[in-house]
Amino acid sequence: MNHYLDLAIASGLLFNAVTLANAQGVAPSELAATTCFHQTPFQIPKNKLLNFDSASRVPNTYIVGFMCDKALAQITTNSAAHRSQVLPDTSPTSPANCAALASAYVARFGGSVVTVWCSPGGLRAFVIKGISEAAIADLAQDDRVEYVEPDEYATASSAPANRV
Repeated sequence: MNHYLDLAIASGLLFNAVTLANAQGVAPSELAATTCFHQTPFQIPKNKLLNFDSASRVPNTYIVGFMCDKALAQITTNSAAHRSQVLPDTSPTSPANCAALASAYVARFGGSVVTVWCSPGGLRAFVIKGISEAAIADLAQDDRVEYVEPDEYATASSAPANRV
């Protein structure tokens, strides 16, 4: 069952990567593995909570995305705007750090970690389940968090394929 969940989550992340790429006017196949979305004018909304009105939400399960290196470099622990409540001196720049942060968020806000993705220069995110919407909104206030969005159920289309 976990393999199906991972597949559904990975499908959703791929869809989001394609959506972000299209929002930037770049074909998904042209994106480098180290693409940082802060290099273009595209910005995640300030409230960081995306797609919370989706009808296909998986209850109490969220994808938490970390910022890229370029955005992380602009955040310092001495900054007045720095709001990290968990492991303030840890940046999600390695698989070990991403896993440590995900575990620390669970210890602080509740829930459990489903999976963690962390590739230097690539996708850095984790899935957390069993956490309340109020707690996930608090977690999203951490400066290292780029966005939070509910996991969604994947659906298949029954439309026939176009054959030439």
